[in-house]
Amino acid sequence: MDPQGEFLVLKGPEPSAELQVSVIEYLLGAKEIESLGRWVMMKDLKGGRGFAQSHPLPLEGIMERFGRDREGFVQKGRSLGGKVFKFGDASILLKPLPRIPMLFVLWEGDEEFPPRLNVLFDPTATEHMRLDALYGLAVEVCRRYSS
Repeated sequence: MDPQGEFLVLKGPEPSAELQVSVIEYLLGAKEIESLGRWVMMKDLKGGRGFAQSHPLPLEGIMERFGRDREGFVQKGRSLGGKVFKFGDASILLKPLPRIPMLFVLWEGDEEFPPRLNVLFDPTATEHMRLDALYGLAVEVCRRYSS
């Protein structure tokens, strides 16, 4: 949630078809359960192993823009309503929907290694929405992060 109390999906550009489907799926399926406070990759969510392999998140735009710009990464995340988290070289916790936290973790590159970005989810995310709808939501968040 951003400082004005709006969730990420309610701000910004016209919502994509993926986002519209994700919000409907969330509204129909969200449950009153607490987040576990743990973080996993999409492939580690229930049913995610094969799905994540055939549906990689579009991280290229974020990496091109912020792969070697930790401060810019944090600034953009904050502009989206995110909070700084203590993982990697820089990380931002976003809450695009009330019960769907997403953690973006940046590892800056150096002479030996290229920059890397991980998007992590609370394991309860698939209790609130199907994996394909969660993927659509994550695609929209990535699009807004890279713009």
